[in-house]
Amino acid sequence: MGLMISGSDTRTPAHYHAVITAVSVSSAGMLLTFGLSELGRLPAPARATRVLIGLYGGGQFVASIGMFVAGGYGAARKTPTGVGTLDAVAAAGMAVHGIASIFTIVGGAALVVIAIRALLRADSVRSTTASP
Repeated sequence: MGLMISGSDTRTPAHYHAVITAVSVSSAGMLLTFGLSELGRLPAPARATRVLIGLYGGGQFVASIGMFVAGGYGAARKTPTGVGTLDAVAAAGMAVHGIASIFTIVGGAALVVIAIRALLRADSVRSTTASP
C-alpha cells in the first residue's frame, strides 16, 4: 500500500491503519498467550484468541482495503462533507470500510473482555521453581 500512495487521499490513512493494526494484532496475540503466562495466569482459550484476532485483524484488513480503493477513486482525506460527490466505486469502498470497521470494533472489545477475564480468573500457572 505504501508504495502506491500519491497525493492526499484516503490511501494514506488506509496504509497507516493497516500497519498499526498489524502491530496491535501481534501484541494482542502475545498478551493472550505469553504475556498472561508471564503474569502467572493461564493463557486465554485458543479458540477465543483466534476469533478475536480474526475479527479485529480481518475487519481492519478489509476496512483498510476499502479505504485504499476509495482513495484510488478520488475520496479525499478529512472531508466528511464531500461524501455526496464521491465516485460510485469510492462510495462503495467507504461503505466497505464502514461495515468492516464494525467487525474491528467487536474484535477490539472482545480483546478487552477476554484479557480482563483471563487476568481475573482464580486459576493460575503453578511456578516450576521452589519457593525459598
